[in-house]
Amino acid sequence: MAATSGAEGTAETQAIWQGRHAPWTPTSKLTKRKHLTKRSQYMMETLSRELEQQSHAQKFPEFRAGDILECTVTVPENRRRTSVVKGLCIAKNNAGWNTSFTIRNIVGNIPIERSYPLHSPNLVDLKVVGSKRVRRAKLYYLRDLGNKFSRV
Repeated sequence: MAATSGAEGTAETQAIWQGRHAPWTPTSKLTKRKHLTKRSQYMMETLSRELEQQSHAQKFPEFRAGDILECTVTVPENRRRTSVVKGLCIAKNNAGWNTSFTIRNIVGNIPIERSYPLHSPNLVDLKVVGSKRVRRAKLYYLRDLGNKFSRV
């Protein structure tokens, strides 16, 4: 069995496809090649799309920046106890499988911001309690304003 170079395959596989159109193009005849980074990026996008379709078992309501959210979260460091976090959603980062959101609240005159991934197994429940009228997608300017604007 004499082997030829790389992607053309062995003489045996070429003999199998002789007379028929092979399902691949030999590397020596390619005019334009995709770089490895492009090929691997496509595979990662496909895998993330599949994961996102599988994760739709856990449905959360639609929300956006300016909504007042109440999240029930399990804390792994605290023996998996659940805690309820309530606050104003100041940002939502829509990135498919990596979608996350940031909640801001004032507790005892101390502003607290927490970011949560939407598809996290630690996020048990998510409710939209209310909403405030906003005209921005990211409410980072609330950090510079007084505490009364972020208070829920």
